[in-house]
Amino acid sequence: MLPMYPSGKAKRLSLWEFSSRANKNTSNHSRHTSNSTPSSNDKPPGIIFGSSDETTSTHDSSPDIQSIDFGYSNISSNNSLGIFKRLGIDHINPELHSNFSKRLENDLAVQERYRSLVCALPSRPIVEYLTRQFFVNVNWYYTILDENAFADQLHGWFETPYTALTKSLSKLSAHKRSFPALVFQVLSLALQLLPPEYDKLLDQLKNLPGQTFDDIAENYSESGISLSNLLGKTNATLSSVQAGFLRSGFLKNSGRVTDAWHLLGSTIKDAYEIGLHRETAIESQVPEEMIENLWNVEMRRRLMMNLYIWDSGMAVVLGRPMTIDLRDCDIKLPTDTSIPFDRKGKLPFGRSVYEKPTSITSRLHEYQVALKTPELRSLQLEGPYPKDYSIVEAMHKDIVDLIQNFPATHRVDNTDTSWDSDCPWLRTQRESLCSTAWYYLLSVHRPYIFSIAESRREALEASLKILRSQERLFRSIEVQHHKMFGLVFYTFDASVLSGAVFLARPNENSELLPEALHCMELAISRLQHLSSRNALARSASLVLEAVFQRTKKIQSDARPSLATELIRDVGQSLQQTNPGGLEGEEYPISNEGQNEENGSHSLCNDILNLSEPYPTHEFSFDVNDQMAAAIGDRSNDSSSSLNLMADILFSDLAASSSGVTADSIDGGAESLNEVSANSQWFFEGDFPENSFWNFMNHVPVSQ
Repeated sequence: MLPMYPSGKAKRLSLWEFSSRANKNTSNHSRHTSNSTPSSNDKPPGIIFGSSDETTSTHDSSPDIQSIDFGYSNISSNNSLGIFKRLGIDHINPELHSNFSKRLENDLAVQERYRSLVCALPSRPIVEYLTRQFFVNVNWYYTILDENAFADQLHGWFETPYTALTKSLSKLSAHKRSFPALVFQVLSLALQLLPPEYDKLLDQLKNLPGQTFDDIAENYSESGISLSNLLGKTNATLSSVQAGFLRSGFLKNSGRVTDAWHLLGSTIKDAYEIGLHRETAIESQVPEEMIENLWNVEMRRRLMMNLYIWDSGMAVVLGRPMTIDLRDCDIKLPTDTSIPFDRKGKLPFGRSVYEKPTSITSRLHEYQVALKTPELRSLQLEGPYPKDYSIVEAMHKDIVDLIQNFPATHRVDNTDTSWDSDCPWLRTQRESLCSTAWYYLLSVHRPYIFSIAESRREALEASLKILRSQERLFRSIEVQHHKMFGLVFYTFDASVLSGAVFLARPNENSELLPEALHCMELAISRLQHLSSRNALARSASLVLEAVFQRTKKIQSDARPSLATELIRDVGQSLQQTNPGGLEGEEYPISNEGQNEENGSHSLCNDILNLSEPYPTHEFSFDVNDQMAAAIGDRSNDSSSSLNLMADILFSDLAASSSGVTADSIDGGAESLNEVSANSQWFFEGDFPENSFWNFMNHVPVSQ
């Protein structure tokens, strides 16, 4: 078995190597199973690091043959630029060299715009206070910044004389010029997740009546991205990539998930531009500088790993394409260790399993789970009928093994809580990690909940584990963390999937129905409570209430009668999708379950054959027939099927009922459980007639 944290003597695995070995015995559906690895000729030249304030690399400086003009990668040698470098021709035409420094020398408007942006930073005491708040309340979740290194850089920035901004701006290093963009994003997240009790010094930031800290946070984040855009893509630095990552997190917490996804993709490309995906060589011969440079490399590795985790996570939750292909990456995994205050006197050695966990421990385990994303998406493209269900079972086993191998401090069964008091973020990280892993397990089975009994059971059990974990997480966090996007994403998807499983097959898993309804009620209560601070919680709570009312009806109705009513209500819509799949005006139950013409099962037979479950791995009907309608297979993109949170974000999914609207729910002051039992709930949004949500609109509501 692979060592997760390579020791000083063992070979450290690159992200790509780790991915390839982790998927060695799994399906060839994953693109990680390719035998090709990055060529040694493609490795970038050695990177020489200076001080923390002026940390630069050959990728931060201007390329010799102007990739700015031609668009060539300055990292890969497999292009014309790389050929010229191999030939030793470093300067084809010096006149082509037109980097940002020269723009600063000649463009007074750019200089003025840059100065106006950086001068919008608040006073030093406020910046330092908010920076401390960021590292206490936020950074343990993102783990891409080191507090001591950031403090050194911040000190260097505030020691920069004003004349450097007015007369010699072009002489500042690319790193120092881009650092204020990172500061803006740190301040914005610190204000977004500011505790109710704060230093009244911050009230000086409110310049207008009615202005809130959320407004100020938005302004700072916009200033940061404007500064990054002004500097341009060809002048990207480590700080600008970190700024883009934090800006993406700010947007997700604000409910602007589409913008966050686009920005994350752009940030990943910036990371490629500076060679963050490639391992770097340390060339300094001075011991202290070499050790400090090793820690700088560790920060690069942490950032790249976090970019992959977020890229894969958004792909799984939202059904969006990934940007990173690990076959392009040879950067090593980061070390599970705390970065010391003195980065010149201690080498980065991994901790033992008996030592105090670090804030990155959880992220390293989450990365292992995220490696399953490409293979998972390949399976989803096959629709609800996998070519080989044993691949699904193998992936399920792999993820379960990963969960069982979580360290005792990060698992929810037989938990080692001895470090909880020393690491106040540990309880939250524990539940977040387990929720993420179980969500991947749910996603493995999600495409098959209408077609395979075993997957329905596994998806349901994973959903209930997520909901229990989210309840514990909610009880462990402070109020300032209520804006964190994960609190809504996981709760909503797991709750709706639970309801969908019972509505599809009311006679199955009946022993779990009471617990599922209880978990859904708690989920609705949580979302109501979050709605005053979380932009997505209000819409999600209404949709979930509508699902809950339909699921609740299963307890009181005769289940075969309910299923018959479902089919008769949606029969016309499904018949329009595939007229050959439903026969007869009354859509009778068929014991045969086979359409003689095409050999496939109809949706009627799939839902109504309740007396006995389908044999494991046997499918009820063809993916091109009614199932595509029932699961909302939009635009023939089966990878997006049942990505439920994506429907709220991208299809304007909402729920309404007589007397109840999103505006009538204010921070949980009015409970949805008090709505009249006779109220009729309906799903609204930009979804087609044959979608999952239109199917749900025909499900009777609890009376």
